[in-house]
Amino acid sequence: MNCNFSVENSEDQILAVLQGMPDDVFNIIRSRCMLRPLIQRLIIDNAVANISVAQEKINQAMSSFVQQQEISNQNELDQHCATNGIAEEELINQVTLPIKIAVYSQQEFGPKAESHFLHRKEDLDQVSYSLIRLTDKGLAHELYLQIEAGETDFETLAEQYSQGPEKQSKGNIPLNALSRAHPILKNKLRTVTEGILMEPFEIEQWWVITRLNERRSSEFNDAMRQRMSTELFNQWVDQSIDNIMSKVNQTLASEVNAA
Repeated sequence: MNCNFSVENSEDQILAVLQGMPDDVFNIIRSRCMLRPLIQRLIIDNAVANISVAQEKINQAMSSFVQQQEISNQNELDQHCATNGIAEEELINQVTLPIKIAVYSQQEFGPKAESHFLHRKEDLDQVSYSLIRLTDKGLAHELYLQIEAGETDFETLAEQYSQGPEKQSKGNIPLNALSRAHPILKNKLRTVTEGILMEPFEIEQWWVITRLNERRSSEFNDAMRQRMSTELFNQWVDQSIDNIMSKVNQTLASEVNAA
């Protein structure tokens, strides 16, 4: 691949790495859909290159790794490295990469984490609710009236009549991110009061009866700061990959046109 790019920033540095590959190696990587994962790893490695990890955390990470891999001694560790074609130092770099990413994310994106959280808060809030879905509008209204009048309980009717997978849990949907609900259901759960039974409403081919059981508002604590920082880091990585892929594709197109 004959590319001519300046090496002024991390994206250009990665483009230079690709430029330095023999054409046959580059084409093997590209044709097997390995180019994007390679660029992703190069971006991340470049970003965290100056992040150091305390020896205690390295030991903890390696201890967890050898337990997961059922490695019990140094000989087995050496064999694992040989089988995978890496040195032990390279293995340590891989095992500690999540730690480095977490540190880098906090350093670079921590100041923007709270703003990102506020933008995402409604989707981060969690809800649990009860749900019955039916294709028969009339039956949905009949069941709603039975529950509202206290003639029978929600769980019994969900187990008997609901036509979705919630039938197996008697209509109970456990605490989960509000964002995972259907957009129509999400909008209703966002504003309804806990414990209120909602009249049947239509979602696609279904008539739905639902009741909000619990709404748990998300909080911006240390764990959430890390989560938001990591989300911003991942967004930055994805954008960087797109930028590099765009330049690679432009170069490939130019080479084809010049041939």
